[in-house]
Order: sequence, then structure tokens, then C-alpha cells
Amino acid sequence: MNDTEYDRLLNIQTCGIHNGIYQSIHYNRYEPTPYSVLEELLNNYEITKKDHVVDFGCGLGRLNFFLHYRVGASVMGIEMNEQFVKESLKNRRS
Repeated sequence: MNDTEYDRLLNIQTCGIHNGIYQSIHYNRYEPTPYSVLEELLNNYEITKKDHVVDFGCGLGRLNFFLHYRVGASVMGIEMNEQFVKESLKNRRS
């Protein structure tokens, strides 16, 4: 399944690179981790519904939605870009 198909399955929008201007020396542009890499994460690390995951720099929440969908883990995202927070909350509502 490709990234667009996974986003469609999860009913979220996380594809693409966002180059918004953010005034911070700690800022990196948003590049979502490919779902194939997230699948590999689960192939190599045991994450279960009993786990709690904190995603620092969560962007639009791809990892969070993926882990909750696949294993039922409790996930919290932390993001400093206010626009990404708004978009991830929109994803959460959908």
C-alpha cells in the first residue's frame, strides 16, 4: 500500500512536503516518514496497545494515527508549528 492509499485508509491528509516559513533555528521542514518505514518499525519493535508513545515534532500526526490504528497504542504528539497542530487536529476529527 502506498502513502496516499494509507492516508485514504486512515482518513487523514499527511502526504507531501510543507515548506512553511517558521522563525526558529530549531525548525526543520515537514517530511512525513513513509508508511513503509513505519511498517518496518513495527516489524522490529514490539509496540502494543499497552504502550504510550510521545512523538516530538509530530508534524501532521502520521505516526500517531498509524500506531493507534495498527496496534491501538496511546499516542501523544508534540509540535511547535501552530499550523501543523491545526492540521493534525483536523486529521484527528476526521
